[in-house]
Amino acid sequence: MKTPEFDVKDRYANGYCGCSLCAGTTATTDNSYKIIEKSFNDSVIFFKVKQFKDERGYFQECWNNAQFKQEIINCDFVQDNMSRSRIGVFRGMHFQYPNHPQAKLVNCAAGRVIDFVIDIRPESIHYGVARAYDLNDPSLFLFIPEGFAHGFYTIEDKSEFRYKVSDYRYPEEECGISLAKTVAPLDFVTCVNQNKEESSFSLLDMYGCIFMNKKDSYSVSLNEFMKIQKEK
Repeated sequence: MKTPEFDVKDRYANGYCGCSLCAGTTATTDNSYKIIEKSFNDSVIFFKVKQFKDERGYFQECWNNAQFKQEIINCDFVQDNMSRSRIGVFRGMHFQYPNHPQAKLVNCAAGRVIDFVIDIRPESIHYGVARAYDLNDPSLFLFIPEGFAHGFYTIEDKSEFRYKVSDYRYPEEECGISLAKTVAPLDFVTCVNQNKEESSFSLLDMYGCIFMNKKDSYSVSLNEFMKIQKEK
């Protein structure tokens, strides 16, 4: 019995997801990722994955180890984490120090966050510099290498934040610094969106309506942190 041909008009009813197999096409060699910006001497990489949309919504490939290493950077991840936060929550600026630093691959799967990074590498010409990224779409990802503090601020309710890390959690090495006590000037930081447009994000506005745990609220500046480490 001859198998009936697949009619493209019935593809949605047959579970079409947007991938090359469902579309009846062969895989292409086009890049899976669109790099939006590389900053801190190409260390921090802001990029976008392809989305396939139809009337039901969209499909996207969130993680492909081979493609990521080929198109972004050769980095291995060992753990996935996620959090959900109400509007106005700040989590950060976190890192592990000194023996188990973590590279991170972050993504806002739902809602919207302003993601912050600070270069904490003492030998770096960007030491102490902060930059922000507007993660307002699930297709946007940010790679943060070792040697950076990381945090984010939620500007939509029920924001779902997901991230991969390159090393496991070591509670004795968990550290944090204060964004407000480190950034100069104190009232804003440059923020870039998916169109590579820059704006000034006001830290003063953020701290006027913020929810933060006690541990983060007691954090010191980056310089104070490094001074404490030298005195140990």
